[in-house]
Amino acid sequence: MDEYRANQVRDVDRWVTAQLPVPHGGAYLHTETVGAILDRLARLTACANAALSHESDWDLWFALERLAELAIAYEDLTHELSSGRRRLPRGC
Repeated sequence: MDEYRANQVRDVDRWVTAQLPVPHGGAYLHTETVGAILDRLARLTACANAALSHESDWDLWFALERLAELAIAYEDLTHELSSGRRRLPRGC
């Protein structure tokens, strides 16, 4: 399963790299690739789903909060990437 996820992350990163505009010269470097962020979103979604039936209210709130924060950060990143204000790490 880990190998499958790693291949999916790589494929997403290659596709995203080919689609993005060239970033501005002073574009800030992001710390993760889009594929890594999507992988993390999937894991947090699975954790939040599991917390629905197995955890306390506090654990469910925490899982949903982490998921929501990452989703908002991902949305912000997509806008910054499309405008050229942010760039992704190389090596995809």
